[in-house]
Amino acid sequence: MKSFDGTASDSVTVLSIVGNEVEIELDATQTDGTHRYFTGTYTVRDGIIVAADVAQQ
Repeated sequence: MKSFDGTASDSVTVLSIVGNEVEIELDATQTDGTHRYFTGTYTVRDGIIVAADVAQQ
């Protein structure tokens, strides 16, 4: 997937869980040492992510 080109690793922090909605922060470390940060929510049903609304900050 082209959007992950240059990504060395990802770290996800769960900020809150309310019902089926999980609020997260994501730190994507790039191969050049820089970071790209994202925030958003996942909707989870029966242990499966069924929707996501995540955007770069």
